[in-house]
Amino acid sequence: MKERDDDPICLVVDDSEFDRKMIARAIRRAELPFRIRVATSLDELRKCMGHRRVKALILDNSLPDGRGIDFAMRHVADPWFRPLLKIMVTDFPSPFIFEKSIQAGFGDVMLKSELSPAAMRAAFRIRSRLG
Repeated sequence: MKERDDDPICLVVDDSEFDRKMIARAIRRAELPFRIRVATSLDELRKCMGHRRVKALILDNSLPDGRGIDFAMRHVADPWFRPLLKIMVTDFPSPFIFEKSIQAGFGDVMLKSELSPAAMRAAFRIRSRLG
């Protein structure tokens, strides 16, 4: 699916180029209607906050400048952050990440090893019905 200028943006926040490409490939193969943009840290994510075209966020939990879930919990009430379609991705899920992700409005927590177009489609479909 080719990106169009009027498509909403899905912001992928991950410090690994390999993982960013894997996530982007899963989104494209799922034929989700997003332009994909990337950030490599929480600091770069902060700079994107408030951008009107960003409608979805895929956030890695382990970043060089902090944990994605901690960032999400701090911004859960932010008017820009709250309505985003959100998916947390991780290699090593902690026992608390699932509950905290629900509290922060994430539709899913996905292991990077389980990312696929079908899983991406399902996660976004479920979250868009909830929000």
